[in-house]
Amino acid sequence: MMERYDAELRKKLSSRARLLEIYRAALQHESWHYEYVLHPPVALKQVAQAGTAAIVQVKEWVAFWRELAQDWEVETSDKRVAGLGVQHAFPVRVTIPSAEAALTYLGERRHFETFAARVRPLLVTFPCLESVCLQPKVRELMLQEAGLAAALGEVAAYLISGYRTDCYLRELDIPHVDTKFIERHQDPVARVFAALHPESGVSDFRTLCTQLQWRIRPEEPHIYLRSLDPALTFAGMQSCMATPMQLAALHLPVERVFVTENKVNGTVFPTVKDALVLYGAGNSITGNSSTGSRITGSMDDVTWLHTLKELYYWGDLDRDGFTMLARFRRQFPQAQSLLMDEATATACQDFAVPDDGTAIAEPPAELTAAERAGWLYLQGQPPAHRRIEQEKVPMHLLTAWLQQHDLHV
Repeated sequence: MMERYDAELRKKLSSRARLLEIYRAALQHESWHYEYVLHPPVALKQVAQAGTAAIVQVKEWVAFWRELAQDWEVETSDKRVAGLGVQHAFPVRVTIPSAEAALTYLGERRHFETFAARVRPLLVTFPCLESVCLQPKVRELMLQEAGLAAALGEVAAYLISGYRTDCYLRELDIPHVDTKFIERHQDPVARVFAALHPESGVSDFRTLCTQLQWRIRPEEPHIYLRSLDPALTFAGMQSCMATPMQLAALHLPVERVFVTENKVNGTVFPTVKDALVLYGAGNSITGNSSTGSRITGSMDDVTWLHTLKELYYWGDLDRDGFTMLARFRRQFPQAQSLLMDEATATACQDFAVPDDGTAIAEPPAELTAAERAGWLYLQGQPPAHRRIEQEKVPMHLLTAWLQQHDLHV
């Protein structure tokens, strides 16, 4: 019977906003009440016509709400029902008199008492964290983890008295709190910081890490280095991986560097004296130079590339490829292209496919006349033949280009 007659009331009280209101009132011992207007399951003017079943249903409904009068305030009124006469003490409104009564009714009383016992000591020291603790996800975590409130108190003390920036989480020394706790509780930690420092504008753990320059784990090296000269190795290895900062620290006796975005092309690039090939994935090398961190750096930090006279870039023959070439040239103005011209596009037309990349309409200003001609040639082809992936360019064209420039060993 409970489910039949109070489902709507339970739904209203259990809503996220209402339950938050109830918990807050109970936590602060504030006065609170809730009024709910009652509507019989069958409209009174239709009961007599609806028959015996409807009359029985309404009588059950009346009895149900009258029984709640023991704990709640049930307002009644005399109602005249067509064909049945006056019905005395007919329930018309119920009032839940307190937050505690609402919690009991919803079966939340025991949960609340556990929650309150855990968070009240925290709120004595940090009352501004009340809204954090009452957030549904945090509230659930408080119930699941007995030590969470105390740990967040330690985190709050650290964040309000002074905190370390520009470091890994592992370097944070917070009494009684290991850094794995912060990793596992990113959302509550971010909320604590935002409550303590509302001027910061921190909205989540990601923005917190950005503002404080916290890093969870080291970034993986994303640039491949491969020596094209058998006489030049890295401690006996012909290839390795590095971050831009690590690459910047290398002092290599090379005269020329080739950059290709395709890993396979970098792996099979022919032998070239005093040369190195750099390759990555997608925008790993030509990406925005401002995205590097203090630890990993950006390609702009590789100062020896800026002074290198022979720097070559080889990308796809499509709008994205030419755009990345232009971006790379903005970083390194001396960069020359490799097999990114009209002659190569013409020779490889059999391998062309649709260009589904960027919708840029005009070639970038950084392109040379030959590169611009390659762009315009491809865009002048039928839509199904406007892109030539660099791994489809035959190796003999690369070998011929190297021989033409007196580079192939």
